[in-house]
Amino acid sequence: AEILEFVFMHLKLSDPNSDAGFDAEWIKVTWVCGRWRQIALQCSALWAVTAVMERPGASSDPFDAARTLLERASPRPLTLVAVTPPALQVLRPHAHRVRSLTLQIRPWHLTSEFSTTQAIQAVPNLGTILTRLLLSGYKGHLPWHPERYQAPEFPSVTLHANAFPHLRFLEVEDVALDIVGQMINLEIFRGAGLSEITGREQDLKGILKAMPNVRCIDLDNFIP
Repeated sequence: AEILEFVFMHLKLSDPNSDAGFDAEWIKVTWVCGRWRQIALQCSALWAVTAVMERPGASSDPFDAARTLLERASPRPLTLVAVTPPALQVLRPHAHRVRSLTLQIRPWHLTSEFSTTQAIQAVPNLGTILTRLLLSGYKGHLPWHPERYQAPEFPSVTLHANAFPHLRFLEVEDVALDIVGQMINLEIFRGAGLSEITGREQDLKGILKAMPNVRCIDLDNFIP
């Protein structure tokens, strides 16, 4: 069983689409026979790094696959590599295990009332134990004519530092960032943006002021 677990893990790590849940290629090897499937189901490490997204048309519940994967990973800490705002509610029973969260914010998720902090705080205990938070905007979803892209639709994210007391790593990509308060435990910050498309300047001085103990800063097209 241990050898098979090692083989399954190797196949998963070798699969470039390994975190795509039941759509990943590596998972097909667990269908070979009932014994292999049982071993895979009992190996929680195989499921601890995954995406939590809708699968429209897959069943009456578009999050059915996500719920199954989260259950299989129990009781291990979770690294969630792709989570949409509507999927956050699926995390409620597992929030105490989430250590790393990548939140994907797309145009259709944005409303005048949208708040990343409020969305995360709506799931009890989620923000309070996060050590890694990645906020992803429009990567891979740019229009064919970026010059027609208007700034008002550009994601603007406000993070309240007191909602993320243990955060050590923060990465924002293709979003305008504002931080309220000080993230005193933050050590690493990475920022990538679309300044040449949106014409929106990032308040870099204000952002860095909110990170008094940061040790590593990596910026790529984050400011004009």
